[in-house]
Amino acid sequence: MFVFFVNTLLQNTMAEQNVPTQPPTRTDEQIVPRSQWLIIGKSNLLFNAQKIQKNPIFQISVDILSNTNFFRAFTASASVPAIYLQQFWNTMKYDEKTGVYRCQIDEQWFDLSADLLRKALAITPVIPAQPFELPPSGNTVIDFVNELGYPEPVEIVSNIRVNYVYQPWRAILTLINQCLTGKTSGSDKPRHPVLQMLWGIVTQTNVDHAELLWEEFTQGIQTFFSHKASHKASLKDPKKKVTPLLIPYGRFSKVIIYYLASNNNIHRRPDSAVHHTGDDFILGNLKFVPKGETVEVFGMAIPDPLITEAIQQSSYYPKYLEMVAENTKKTPQESASVQPATKHAPPKKTTTTTPVKQSKPAPAPTKKPSKHKLPQKVRKGKPTFQLVDEDDEAQQESIPQEEGDDPDLELAKKMSLEAHQEKGEGEGDDADMERAIKLSLDPAFLPQGRS
Repeated sequence: MFVFFVNTLLQNTMAEQNVPTQPPTRTDEQIVPRSQWLIIGKSNLLFNAQKIQKNPIFQISVDILSNTNFFRAFTASASVPAIYLQQFWNTMKYDEKTGVYRCQIDEQWFDLSADLLRKALAITPVIPAQPFELPPSGNTVIDFVNELGYPEPVEIVSNIRVNYVYQPWRAILTLINQCLTGKTSGSDKPRHPVLQMLWGIVTQTNVDHAELLWEEFTQGIQTFFSHKASHKASLKDPKKKVTPLLIPYGRFSKVIIYYLASNNNIHRRPDSAVHHTGDDFILGNLKFVPKGETVEVFGMAIPDPLITEAIQQSSYYPKYLEMVAENTKKTPQESASVQPATKHAPPKKTTTTTPVKQSKPAPAPTKKPSKHKLPQKVRKGKPTFQLVDEDDEAQQESIPQEEGDDPDLELAKKMSLEAHQEKGEGEGDDADMERAIKLSLDPAFLPQGRS
């Protein structure tokens, strides 16, 4: 029923196998006029397992994927009448009431669902008679990517780039992203379902991969609807450049059409043009070294359950182990753990020395009161009555005071207070106050006869 490019090209096409009892009632032009045919984009990528790259990373990645239950999604294709491929996308619509995508093939309408894709690709559960487990989402997926290995901690799924993931998971993620979603650049962002597929592979969890494939397929349908609306708007506006409308995701279209034709009475149309399997685009050689780097960087080791006996006995497996041993000596994570210390060391030296130099001109003792400071009365509008300057105060504190000096100083304080009371609050009391302060601070200014 199914045709896989990994074996041979399809010779018995749908048009040759499905023999109707009655001729078709409509011509190709009546189904979809030639002027309305869409261009099939390059997203219809197939993986040719016969073309093996010599890099052992590629070989072990293919063997791991070949042991999954959805490996047919990478290789399945069919030759179908081109008119039905055009009709599939020209009649595609979404029923908002039922939440179901629908399309017309020949004279019949069909509902599209994940179960239909599962049957078309012959995807069976990993563990029969056991319910599927839901794949993780949110922070769990982010932690999973960080565990696989990434140059810097991942915080948002949308920031992940395929080429930055460490090997061998980068090669596996590239195969999934390009073959199943139509991405053609390693810098593309893998969408959430793609990361969930990779999680199911690594953990060998019974995940419904058909549901994840269908989620990616409907994403392609939504993109097609958006481009179709923009195309119609550009046709109405003569100032806008008209861009051709492409079939954005033809990867599973022919497989679904072939499955529907094999189980329903759809005319073979032997006189119609056929879109052959050989018309599909084939995935080219993968690049294993990111731009600007010379060696591979390996992250989390492959779990033992994924290393089958066939892989262990293969000729490439010892070479793969040598690459892992050689290229895991210096990983970006190890170098990153050292670089921050060296980067922040110089600033620390400057910050410790600079404050010391700034603190010398302004010593803390400026705020300390003098031992012999005169009780000061606050006067409004008289800023001249202030404490002595910092230098004078420092000199004053540096001269030790003996106990025998206390009676003379007390007498000077008493004299200054009496003189201040006699003068009152007038303007002429400045000289007396200054004299009193000098007397209180320096015994040399005491009156004669006092020694």
